[in-house]
Amino acid sequence: MASDLPIILFGYEGSVWTTKLHYYLDLRGIKYSLCIQPNPLPRPDLEELGIKYRRIPLMAIGRDVYCDSRLIFHKLEELFPEGALGSKIPEIRGIEYLLDNWTGDGGPF
Repeated sequence: MASDLPIILFGYEGSVWTTKLHYYLDLRGIKYSLCIQPNPLPRPDLEELGIKYRRIPLMAIGRDVYCDSRLIFHKLEELFPEGALGSKIPEIRGIEYLLDNWTGDGGPF
């Protein structure tokens, strides 16, 4: 069951995407641990796990590690469907996808 899996958010203070994920998890009431990382490399906590990926945030859900912020949101919606913020209607999901790309990439310019 997804709710039994430990969730750890790795991020540094001041990261916009870490803040978005932090707010999302709190809004959904999903229990997680936050592991603050230093902004400049190296990141010893991640190195101990054998992770050499340099971008932040990362999220560990059980034994799986996700390093793409948008994928993290989609995976959380999939693992915790009760109270999901996304729609189940295909047309609305398409609009959500367009808005996600537009806002995540900084707009049409």
